[in-house]
Amino acid sequence: MGKTKKNAFQAALLILGSILAATAFNAVSPSGLPWLGDWSPGAVAGLYLEDLDEITADRVLVLEREGLLVFLDPQDPVFYSEAPPPGSINVTPRNVPAMIDEIRVLAGAGLKLVILCDGGRCTRGMELARVLESRGFRDFKIFRNGESRSSEKTDGASVPGKENS
Repeated sequence: MGKTKKNAFQAALLILGSILAATAFNAVSPSGLPWLGDWSPGAVAGLYLEDLDEITADRVLVLEREGLLVFLDPQDPVFYSEAPPPGSINVTPRNVPAMIDEIRVLAGAGLKLVILCDGGRCTRGMELARVLESRGFRDFKIFRNGESRSSEKTDGASVPGKENS
């Protein structure tokens, strides 16, 4: 019984120490640690994407009608080849070095580049955005298929010409 009490006491001390460390971190960090909140995949993706510009489904449709839209689809080429969205090119994060000149030409021609984020977490789209930024390219927007952190929700809208999956 004595060993169980000792283990419980050590566990309580670890928990208390963790709470104190988190409180101290929140006191000195501008953004702090969220204590409670929405930890859904979409909300977490929004945290990772918060410094990137998003585009609404309505704006995507306008650009598509005007012929000014190019989707940068970060899907694995196997999945991309099954059903590529109209007006898209397949750019995986690892292919950016080989394609950066082509991407710059498209942007220079006045086309609006939109990175597709399919799924709640948007990991591949986020990675593509970060790789483009590391190459000094910021002339793109993010389209989160089906949701947006802006006040204008996309109401389950999908990529034009492609069904939501």
